[in-house]
Amino acid sequence: MASTVAAFTHLARTHPDHGPALFELANALDADGQEALAERHYRQALDLGITGDRQRRCVVQLASTLTELGKPDDVLLLLVDVGAEHPEWAEVGVFRAIAEHRAGRPNTAVAQLLSVITEHNGNQDLDRYRAAWREAVSAIQSSEHDSVE
Repeated sequence: MASTVAAFTHLARTHPDHGPALFELANALDADGQEALAERHYRQALDLGITGDRQRRCVVQLASTLTELGKPDDVLLLLVDVGAEHPEWAEVGVFRAIAEHRAGRPNTAVAQLLSVITEHNGNQDLDRYRAAWREAVSAIQSSEHDSVE
Protein backbone atom coordinates (compact mmCIF):
# COMPACT_ATOMS: atom_id res chain seq x y z
CA MET A 1 0.00 0.00 0.00
CA ALA A 2 2.93 2.35 0.63
CA SER A 3 3.78 2.44 -3.06
CA THR A 4 0.18 3.33 -3.94
CA VAL A 5 0.16 6.14 -1.37
CA ALA A 6 3.51 7.38 -2.69
CA ALA A 7 2.28 7.36 -6.29
CA PHE A 8 -0.90 9.29 -5.48
CA THR A 9 1.01 11.68 -3.20
CA HIS A 10 3.30 12.49 -6.11
CA LEU A 11 0.32 12.92 -8.44
CA ALA A 12 -1.45 15.23 -5.97
CA ARG A 13 1.70 17.31 -5.43
CA THR A 14 2.18 17.61 -9.18
CA HIS A 15 -1.49 18.60 -9.65
CA PRO A 16 -2.57 20.26 -6.36
CA ASP A 17 -5.70 21.79 -7.90
CA HIS A 18 -6.92 18.57 -9.51
CA GLY A 19 -9.82 17.25 -7.43
CA PRO A 20 -9.74 13.71 -8.84
CA ALA A 21 -6.04 13.37 -7.92
CA LEU A 22 -6.77 14.46 -4.35
CA PHE A 23 -9.74 12.09 -4.19
CA GLU A 24 -7.58 9.14 -5.27
CA LEU A 25 -4.90 10.13 -2.76
CA ALA A 26 -7.57 10.22 -0.04
CA ASN A 27 -8.72 6.74 -1.06
CA ALA A 28 -5.18 5.40 -0.83
CA LEU A 29 -4.59 7.05 2.55
CA ASP A 30 -7.90 5.72 3.84
CA ALA A 31 -7.04 2.18 2.75
CA ASP A 32 -3.65 2.58 4.45
CA GLY A 33 -5.29 3.49 7.77
CA GLN A 34 -4.37 7.18 7.60
CA GLU A 35 -7.90 8.47 8.12
CA ALA A 36 -6.99 11.95 9.40
CA LEU A 37 -4.97 12.70 6.26
CA ALA A 38 -7.62 11.09 4.10
CA GLU A 39 -10.27 13.39 5.59
CA ARG A 40 -8.25 16.45 4.64
CA HIS A 41 -7.83 15.31 1.03
CA TYR A 42 -11.48 14.22 0.64
CA ARG A 43 -12.53 17.70 1.77
CA GLN A 44 -10.04 19.37 -0.58
CA ALA A 45 -11.32 17.30 -3.50
CA LEU A 46 -14.89 18.32 -2.72
CA ASP A 47 -13.87 21.97 -2.32
CA LEU A 48 -12.24 21.85 -5.76
CA GLY A 49 -15.56 20.80 -7.22
CA ILE A 50 -15.25 17.18 -8.30
CA THR A 51 -18.49 16.11 -9.91
CA GLY A 52 -20.64 13.16 -10.82
CA ASP A 53 -19.98 9.67 -9.55
CA ARG A 54 -16.60 10.64 -8.15
CA GLN A 55 -18.23 13.37 -6.03
CA ARG A 56 -20.84 10.94 -4.77
CA ARG A 57 -18.21 8.35 -3.84
CA CYS A 58 -16.11 11.04 -2.17
CA VAL A 59 -19.02 12.09 0.04
CA VAL A 60 -19.79 8.52 1.08
CA GLN A 61 -16.14 7.72 1.75
CA LEU A 62 -15.65 10.96 3.69
CA ALA A 63 -18.69 10.08 5.82
CA SER A 64 -17.20 6.64 6.49
CA THR A 65 -13.84 8.18 7.40
CA LEU A 66 -15.47 10.69 9.74
CA THR A 67 -17.29 7.81 11.41
CA GLU A 68 -13.98 5.99 11.91
CA LEU A 69 -12.50 9.19 13.37
CA GLY A 70 -15.36 9.44 15.88
CA LYS A 71 -16.94 12.59 14.40
CA PRO A 72 -20.66 11.74 14.27
CA ASP A 73 -21.80 15.37 14.19
CA ASP A 74 -19.59 16.04 11.16
CA VAL A 75 -21.01 12.94 9.46
CA LEU A 76 -24.58 14.14 9.92
CA LEU A 77 -23.80 17.70 8.81
CA LEU A 78 -22.15 16.40 5.65
CA LEU A 79 -24.92 13.95 4.78
CA VAL A 80 -27.78 16.36 5.54
CA ASP A 81 -26.17 19.07 3.39
CA VAL A 82 -25.35 16.75 0.51
CA GLY A 83 -28.73 15.02 0.73
CA ALA A 84 -30.47 18.38 0.38
CA GLU A 85 -28.29 19.29 -2.60
CA HIS A 86 -28.57 15.87 -4.26
CA PRO A 87 -31.81 14.16 -3.18
CA GLU A 88 -31.38 11.72 -6.06
CA TRP A 89 -28.35 10.17 -4.34
CA ALA A 90 -30.15 7.37 -2.52
CA GLU A 91 -27.04 5.93 -0.89
CA VAL A 92 -26.44 9.22 0.94
CA GLY A 93 -29.89 8.82 2.50
CA VAL A 94 -29.11 5.30 3.68
CA PHE A 95 -25.78 6.32 5.18
CA ARG A 96 -27.55 9.24 6.87
CA ALA A 97 -30.00 6.78 8.44
CA ILE A 98 -27.09 4.71 9.77
CA ALA A 99 -25.50 7.88 11.18
CA GLU A 100 -28.78 8.92 12.81
CA HIS A 101 -29.02 5.51 14.47
CA ARG A 102 -25.45 5.72 15.72
CA ALA A 103 -26.25 9.17 17.11
CA GLY A 104 -29.03 7.65 19.23
CA ARG A 105 -31.96 8.74 17.09
CA PRO A 106 -33.57 5.45 15.99
CA ASN A 107 -36.92 7.00 15.05
CA THR A 108 -35.23 9.52 12.77
CA ALA A 109 -33.15 6.69 11.31
CA VAL A 110 -36.23 4.59 10.52
CA ALA A 111 -38.01 7.59 9.00
CA GLN A 112 -34.95 8.32 6.86
CA LEU A 113 -34.79 4.72 5.63
CA LEU A 114 -38.49 4.70 4.81
CA SER A 115 -38.00 7.89 2.85
CA VAL A 116 -35.17 6.32 0.85
CA ILE A 117 -37.22 3.18 0.20
CA THR A 118 -40.25 5.09 -1.01
CA GLU A 119 -38.29 7.58 -3.12
CA HIS A 120 -35.63 5.30 -4.58
CA ASN A 121 -37.07 1.80 -4.91
CA GLY A 122 -35.19 -0.01 -7.68
CA ASN A 123 -32.26 2.43 -7.79
CA GLN A 124 -29.24 0.54 -9.14
CA ASP A 125 -26.81 2.92 -7.41
CA LEU A 126 -27.86 1.36 -4.11
CA ASP A 127 -26.36 -2.00 -5.11
CA ARG A 128 -22.81 -0.66 -4.77
CA TYR A 129 -23.17 -0.33 -1.00
CA ARG A 130 -25.24 -3.41 -0.22
CA ALA A 131 -22.38 -5.23 1.56
CA ALA A 132 -21.62 -2.23 3.78
CA TRP A 133 -25.27 -1.95 4.73
CA ARG A 134 -25.52 -5.64 5.56
CA GLU A 135 -22.58 -5.13 7.89
CA ALA A 136 -24.34 -2.15 9.51
CA VAL A 137 -27.55 -4.16 9.93
CA SER A 138 -25.61 -6.96 11.59
CA ALA A 139 -23.89 -4.51 13.95
CA ILE A 140 -27.21 -2.88 14.86
CA GLN A 141 -28.91 -6.22 15.44
CA SER A 142 -26.11 -7.49 17.66
CA SER A 143 -25.98 -4.32 19.77
CA GLU A 144 -29.66 -3.58 20.23
CA HIS A 145 -32.16 -5.67 22.08
CA ASP A 146 -35.61 -4.36 21.27
CA SER A 147 -38.30 -5.56 23.59
CA VAL A 148 -41.97 -5.85 22.84
CA GLU A 149 -44.15 -5.05 25.82
